Amino acid sequence: MPAFRDPRSGLWRYRTRVRLPDDRSVRIGGPSRGVRTKKAAEVAERAHIFRLQNPGAVASVDPGRRVPTIEEWATVYLASRTLAQRPGTRDEKHRILQRDILPEVGALRLDELRQTVVDVLRAKLAPGRDPKTLDNIMSVLSGLVRYARLNQIADMPPMKFVLGKAISRRPYYALELADVDRLMAATEDQRYRVGILLAYQAGLRNGEIRGLRWPSINMLRRTFVVERALDVKQRETLPKHDRIRALAMSDDLWKALRSLPQRGATVLTTLRGGRPLTYWATRDALLEIYARAGVAVPEHPWHALRHSFGTELARAGTPINVIQDMMGHASIETTRRYMHTREDDQRDALARTFAEGGLAHRWPTDGSEGRRRRGKGK
Repeated sequence: MPAFRDPRSGLWRYRTRVRLPDDRSVRIGGPSRGVRTKKAAEVAERAHIFRLQNPGAVASVDPGRRVPTIEEWATVYLASRTLAQRPGTRDEKHRILQRDILPEVGALRLDELRQTVVDVLRAKLAPGRDPKTLDNIMSVLSGLVRYARLNQIADMPPMKFVLGKAISRRPYYALELADVDRLMAATEDQRYRVGILLAYQAGLRNGEIRGLRWPSINMLRRTFVVERALDVKQRETLPKHDRIRALAMSDDLWKALRSLPQRGATVLTTLRGGRPLTYWATRDALLEIYARAGVAVPEHPWHALRHSFGTELARAGTPINVIQDMMGHASIETTRRYMHTREDDQRDALARTFAEGGLAHRWPTDGSEGRRRRGKGK
């Protein structure tokens, strides 16, 4: 039964039946004092259920000490600790807390958190999730706990939340040159020709493309600076990882920019009003271009073009540190994942490295060597 108000005391209570790990079913209820809101009763119910279903995960604590629950402290954490972070980062942390963390452990007090609780939570969240996504979720809980320690809110033992630098299992899809050519041929709007080139020949993310301003472009020197981006809600931020970078233009991009009318402060704008294009407008437009071009649509249509940029740089033999700088990666390991290789690339590399005549002894192709070896074994 959901939380209900006690008609005698006027306080909120809960009563429900819980299935235990040994498959027994027990009825629980409470609390009898001090709970004056429905939300508090629901929080107490979730904490009670978690303790019963995860025996040994929660160590005993001083019941007389008033320590906030994880759910209560999350409100403080989001309202203060994340103020200096990018709006999109704050939104993502809020989503992770509401979707993944608080429904599972939000009812526990901070001083009830132990390594066993963290391990149980990780095991529950793991099925069907990418390892890197799981580490991102646990990093949010880790940040919330560190902030509680910093403010001396609760005594908590050392805990390990993230197992290590998890590598994503998701494939990094890159378009081939022929597919990009078909996209360009199917693009009638010059704005999106520029957008495609900014992604494919400069490696910009969608938000960086939409946030690029004309004053950041030097047409004489054929260079531009990626110094701002727009998030999904059109809020202006720094580029990802706060990595402002200066880039040279390809000839194709330089020519495309020269032919693009300037309707507003940003390069890509609405036709009327000169306002920056939204994320959804650019996504829908690119999906239509994929359809007209007859190119299979990847999971992330704009980002696939950025992957192609890193891939083509790697195939051309560009040093990895240069690729890292051009793409604005915080870690060189991220750059390595963008460096795709095709089977043909591998065969070409083997042919160049181990060309005919590289070894003094050559294996016969008629099978005679194998017959001689079998004969010696007899």
